[in-house]
Amino acid sequence: MSVLLLLLSGWYGKSATSIAHAQETRCTGAHQDVSLPLTDLGNNVYTRLDGQASEYLGGLYPEGSNTRPSAHEAAGLMLASQIVPLDINGTPDGRNGKIVMISVGMSNTDSEFLALIEMANADPAVNPKLFLLSGAQGGQTAERWVDPNAPTWQEINLRLDRYKLSAQQVQVAWVKQTLTRGGEFPAKALALQSDLEAIAKNLRTHYPNLKIAFFSSRTRSYTYWRGLSPEPLAFETGSAVIMVNRQADQWRT
Repeated sequence: MSVLLLLLSGWYGKSATSIAHAQETRCTGAHQDVSLPLTDLGNNVYTRLDGQASEYLGGLYPEGSNTRPSAHEAAGLMLASQIVPLDINGTPDGRNGKIVMISVGMSNTDSEFLALIEMANADPAVNPKLFLLSGAQGGQTAERWVDPNAPTWQEINLRLDRYKLSAQQVQVAWVKQTLTRGGEFPAKALALQSDLEAIAKNLRTHYPNLKIAFFSSRTRSYTYWRGLSPEPLAFETGSAVIMVNRQADQWRT
C-alpha cells in the first residue's frame, strides 16, 4: 500500500480564528517575532529567539522551496484518484460506501477539525460520501501515539464503531502534533520528527486503505520559552513536519 504525506502551511477554521483573537485581547506582554514564517524564510538560515543560528533552512521542501517536487505532486494526484467510497469491508461501494477522513492529535487538532466538520456540513459542494471524524484527543501529544497499541488508537476505533464505520474505510488523515515544554533546537524537533514518523507508520498499520496523510505544524502559541507549548518550540514543530515529509518518498512502497 502507498501513502502520500503532504504539508499544510496553514489550517484555520472558525474556532481557531476566534481562539487566536481571544488570546490577542488577553495578552499584555510585549510581542516578539519568533522568525519569518518557514514559507518566507526560503534559503535563509533559521535563527532562534536567543540568537542561535541553526543549520536549518526555510521552505516546505528541499532547497528552500514551497513547491512540491513534481514526482511528489504526481504521486499525490495518482493516489487521490484511487479514493472512492468503501463499505465496511473496504470494498468499493458507490451507493452506500463512505470516504472517511480522520484527525490525529491533541486538543488543538480536535477543536480545529471540529470547526472543519461544521463548515463541511454547511457546504453543499462537499462530497456527500465524505465522512469527517475527529480522532484527536485532549492532552494526547505526539509521544502518546508512538505505540501502535496505545489507548489513543483504540479510542479512534471506538469512535468509528459509534458511527458504524470501520478502519477499512479510512482513506485520508490529518495529523497535527507537538511535544510539551521547551527544549533545545534541533534536538526537540528531531524528537518530534521521530514520533511523527512512528505515527505515520501506525496509520499505515491501522488503516490499510489509507492513501493520503496531511501533516501540519502547531498553531502559534503566543507564549515564550516557558509553558505547555511555548515559542520557539511551537514554531519549530514546522521543522519536524518538514523533516518527516522529506522521508515520505521512502515510505511510498
